[in-house]
Amino acid sequence: MPFEDKQKMFKSMPTSGGGLTHIAQVVQYKRYGAAIYVIPNNENLPGLFLLKAGNSSSINPTLVRLYGGKMNGKIYYKITGSTLDLYYKAANSDTGPQDIFQTIVGTPAYTTYSGTIEDMIELVVS
Repeated sequence: MPFEDKQKMFKSMPTSGGGLTHIAQVVQYKRYGAAIYVIPNNENLPGLFLLKAGNSSSINPTLVRLYGGKMNGKIYYKITGSTLDLYYKAANSDTGPQDIFQTIVGTPAYTTYSGTIEDMIELVVS
């Protein structure tokens, strides 16, 4: 694995500001998966979530709580043709916990996105 990819394996997301981060773009027949660790403060519980997106004949992103409390931010997605884009929206004000992404499979983007969530769908925790 190239050094640049290793640098992107872990990503600490913003804790406030309401901004959007482009997590990954999943083209047809590709996959993306990440573990999301919720690092708590004194008022919040630790947590672990699994974010996965498979893009074959049907696009099916899922967010599963494995244990613990809630995430600081929210996950949104947008489908354009046969491409799925995943986004992380930071909380408007700092709620305490820190969300850390660990890429398991696929290539993350982790770039600032200047658009809005108007044409996106919130990925609900299952």
